[in-house]
Amino acid sequence: NFMKTRSEFSGNIYESDEMVYITNMKQSAKYLKHHATLYDVLECAGKIVHVFSRKETKELYEAWNAHRLD
Repeated sequence: NFMKTRSEFSGNIYESDEMVYITNMKQSAKYLKHHATLYDVLECAGKIVHVFSRKETKELYEAWNAHRLD
């Protein structure tokens, strides 16, 4: 059950279930520093949400959790 979403922010089209939705701005900034593609920026419950590909950011996520992402 795939849901394609077109970002109003970037124009990118993505499968919503293949994405990660990050509200931690420090984590998002680290992903961007490491050239992860930012697919979308959303607002949810008064927070900014950055949307990244789960597959693309797998290694970044593991490094973030291990406190190794500079």
